[in-house]
Amino acid sequence: MHLPPFDVSYLHETFSQVSRDVVEAYEDLSDPRAAAEQHQTPAMLVDAMEQLLELYRRIEEHQGDLENAPDAPPTLDERELTELGEFGVQLLNELAVHAAQLGLERQSETLRELTFPLAVWIARNGGELRILQPVVTAIADRANRTSEPAILEELFRVTAEIVEHVDEQLRQDVEKSDPMRPWRILLLNFSIIATRSHQPALMEHAYDTLIHYLPEEAPEFFRQGMEQMEALDYPAQVREVVSRYHEQWGRPRTIH
Repeated sequence: MHLPPFDVSYLHETFSQVSRDVVEAYEDLSDPRAAAEQHQTPAMLVDAMEQLLELYRRIEEHQGDLENAPDAPPTLDERELTELGEFGVQLLNELAVHAAQLGLERQSETLRELTFPLAVWIARNGGELRILQPVVTAIADRANRTSEPAILEELFRVTAEIVEHVDEQLRQDVEKSDPMRPWRILLLNFSIIATRSHQPALMEHAYDTLIHYLPEEAPEFFRQGMEQMEALDYPAQVREVVSRYHEQWGRPRTIH
């Protein structure tokens, strides 16, 4: 299982295939008068997403062009790119909810999965990520569907781009009461993906990132990591890295 392309053509093609099913199912089941009263029907969401994808396409197509080049889209700053990306993630997520309510589980899953390549596209085009939950879920689902270290290495490198472009306010992680907050889950999964890639350099990068942002999580993470090393047949180089970090971070600290 390879990772999807992280370009607008893939986003548009996949979105068109599944969104049509959602619109048709909704129109087959809905009372036209009741549908007209809804603020966001699937058809409205699809139309908005199609327009947004066209703007994404123009941005991608004219990368590197001069600002006054013919047909070039207006130059966007980081805030504007962030808002465009946020809108796209919202539209995909809302349409996925409609699909699930209509019993279209495959289409709902595909729409949620599209938030992952969209997030990568946003990051690569200079935006930041402010809606993390569906993206984090999509990354976790993809990681859980593969055991090939080479694919996990590729997934790690792409996830690293997402980690680096998360909105600064989310990175500060001021409110720590929710253990399911997406930033925490993203960093834990980032480290797990690195471990499963069997690449010591990637593991060190992910572990150092976890320690930097979530130092309070490190002792338990590395304690559980050592348990996994003992339970599963990990290569020696993986065991060495986990053991080293466990020795430094996985034991209770005492004040001398």
